[in-house]
Amino acid sequence: VHVPVVQTVERIVHNPVETVVSVPRPVIVEKTIQVPKVQIEEKTIKVPKVTQNVVDTVVQHQIQPIEIVKPTIVHKTVQRKKPILQQQVVQRPVEVPQVQYVDEVVDVPVMKQRHVPD
Repeated sequence: VHVPVVQTVERIVHNPVETVVSVPRPVIVEKTIQVPKVQIEEKTIKVPKVTQNVVDTVVQHQIQPIEIVKPTIVHKTVQRKKPILQQQVVQRPVEVPQVQYVDEVVDVPVMKQRHVPD
């Protein structure tokens, strides 16, 4: 039995609506502000007269000691006698273990894997 599937489709529908909006009117407000009057006062000040400029300058001569370590290079040749190597050959009997190889045939069953879908 075939059951049809219901599919929903959405779409946007524009619905124009008229609204009445009140716009405020500009109103002119007049204000009077009192500005203070600027007054100029003149004063005469006596300034002392400069007769001589004296500049004190102090000069210090600083000497900083710097210590330098001079490397001393020493050239010495050391003569050494060659050591005399004495060789001694010693023969000892040593047993070497013998390895014996054994061939064995083993039957391994072949396994095949198959995927069974669920």
